[in-house]
Amino acid sequence: MEIQSNQAIQHVSDGARCAPAGSRAPRSAAPRPTGRRTLAAPVRAVLAEGARAAPADGCPRGAQWVVHKFGGTCMASAERVNGAARLIIDDPAEGKVVVLSAMGSTKESPIKVTDLILNMVSRAAKQDAAFLVDLASLQEKHVSAAKALLGEGPALSSFIARLLEDIGNLKAMLQAICIAGTQTEAFVDFVVGHGELWSAQLMALACQQMGADAVFMDTRDVLVVSPTSDGTSVDLDEDASNAKLDAWFKKHGSHRIVIATGFIAKNKE
Repeated sequence: MEIQSNQAIQHVSDGARCAPAGSRAPRSAAPRPTGRRTLAAPVRAVLAEGARAAPADGCPRGAQWVVHKFGGTCMASAERVNGAARLIIDDPAEGKVVVLSAMGSTKESPIKVTDLILNMVSRAAKQDAAFLVDLASLQEKHVSAAKALLGEGPALSSFIARLLEDIGNLKAMLQAICIAGTQTEAFVDFVVGHGELWSAQLMALACQQMGADAVFMDTRDVLVVSPTSDGTSVDLDEDASNAKLDAWFKKHGSHRIVIATGFIAKNKE
């Protein structure tokens, strides 16, 4: 796996979609229906021409890596997370990287995490104490999903402890914003990224409970970016990111499944 531009990624299949628990991704590519959104599509990472070889104790490079991306709809409930986890585990690839969005909404749980977080920050900046209601809803959605997915045990306790620590920190930050009556773009980005963190942590624990060799990756520890000149996007620092990728693998070791957060990265220092 080499962190690089889109030219180094080739699609293997557009046929894998958000599926109910226990179903499997189709093995062959399927044409994408007009007007429909692909919710999960595996791609295969390949080495770019001239890419450096990874050290023996760093990240292994090569075409053995398959990348799965699951959007919020696929992560919207415990049942859907379970189905996505089984798709990942059933993939026979030697190495798999799974990139996840924050939890989306369902009829039973009509709360889209990213929208709720943005609304929560906006309320705090307007000095509206109702942001506390949004924060409680975020906590309840993730606790309920974790209980249904993981059941009682160490995995559930670990997830809830981490979640409650994050919720406590966010509450303190939002209270400060509420007092000041203002917010910053950097603060909003930091808060919104928690949705992806919680999704990836939950998926990693789910895969581990199913017996898979899976590990959680906070991509802020790996991806280094710089804002573009117009401020509307970011550019990836490939050299710095690949160096951090090697360092991450040296610290965490080699695992067959890496569950990574989508959306978030760290600015170049």
